Amino acid sequence: MKTIALIGSQTFAHQIKGYAEENNKFKVVGFFDDFEEKGCIKDGVPVLGKINEIEKLYKDGLFEYVFFAAGYNNFGFRETAFDNLKGKVPFANIIMDNVRIDNNVTLGEGIFLGKNCVVGADTIIEDNVFIH
Repeated sequence: MKTIALIGSQTFAHQIKGYAEENNKFKVVGFFDDFEEKGCIKDGVPVLGKINEIEKLYKDGLFEYVFFAAGYNNFGFRETAFDNLKGKVPFANIIMDNVRIDNNVTLGEGIFLGKNCVVGADTIIEDNVFIH
């Protein structure tokens, strides 16, 4: 099972944690959140630190992937932080089991495809996209 750390630790992150862990796809090892105390436990896993600690903890082998789980009201932050981390840490794609992906589809990094999504042929889904 692949290990993953989530950026964000509030309600939306708890939902993403459930999706990531569904069918044993990922084991969530913790959250990164600039507004929570390092070490506090949220939804059964610790806050690992601030966002500026992601790259170091990845290099230390604490997790294999990271995923943005900051909510909908944080699009500017998501884009900036994603761009700052891209190429330094691998972003997971969380794709639910019953998603249908046709031929010749191009998927970026850090995407979420929720239950019952259908991705038609020749579609391009860029990085850091959430489709539910």
